[in-house]
Amino acid sequence: SSASQMSGRRLWSLLLFVTLYLFFQLLYLFKAGHVLYFYSNFEDPEAKARHSYFLKNFKFVIIGTWKGGTTSLKNYLDLHPGICPAPRSEPSFLSGGGKQPDEVLFRLQHYSHCTFNEGEHYFLKNAGFLKHSSPARRLRRTFPNVTIVALLRNPVERLYSHWYMEFCKGRASSNFESFIPSQLQTGIYLPAIRAWLQHFPRENFLIFKSEDMFNNPRSVVSKILRHTGLPQYALSNEQLRTYGSSPKCEARIGPRPPLANHTRHRLRRFYASHNQELADFLAWENTW
Repeated sequence: SSASQMSGRRLWSLLLFVTLYLFFQLLYLFKAGHVLYFYSNFEDPEAKARHSYFLKNFKFVIIGTWKGGTTSLKNYLDLHPGICPAPRSEPSFLSGGGKQPDEVLFRLQHYSHCTFNEGEHYFLKNAGFLKHSSPARRLRRTFPNVTIVALLRNPVERLYSHWYMEFCKGRASSNFESFIPSQLQTGIYLPAIRAWLQHFPRENFLIFKSEDMFNNPRSVVSKILRHTGLPQYALSNEQLRTYGSSPKCEARIGPRPPLANHTRHRLRRFYASHNQELADFLAWENTW
């Protein structure tokens, strides 16, 4: 009957509600226990000393852009004898809405491989930070004097390289044209730079063209070390190889095919005014 069917639906709804309620309660208890456990360890004087040292010696953050050479730059800086290698993954706590326990957890967990001995320094790379203002806000609160490093790549080349990576990893089709709308805005850099400048003064920034890093990585590394007060370090030719997804994808599916001229010209026209505004703002030559 209709009455029994309605009663059955109510019973199922109630069971679903109870199941979800219990799940979220367990999740809450797990998180609370995790944070309490972490804080119990954080009360250890040695842990406090490591954390204090980390805060004083966290030197710079590489904030982007995607497919701009940030992984290679990170690996070059990891080789410096006075720098503890940055986390291999790209911690995203600065992008989210986590509270203080998550920040403390971030600072120590992601650098557990470091010694925290005198003379050791730290940095972080997350190529997605540039697109968001929340990392800048939270970074300013924790590290007000940190150096902000940005690599900005010719947006046409950046977009095509991004598609190739996503296609290689099976996350995009072989049709580059269909990929363009989803990532077109990423290559408009000036609004993102201005958003970060609302939280840090201009002197905290080192902004490079990715092409300059590709052509002369030693110069870019040297400028970062000089700006952050770290000793210079000579990279060997063997160390200056390309890191990241590009060489892996080329080994897996072959070289990236040439970009069609008509598509390149169309994208260059789209980005032209944005590139000129960026060049005027940063007082550099518009070579894109």
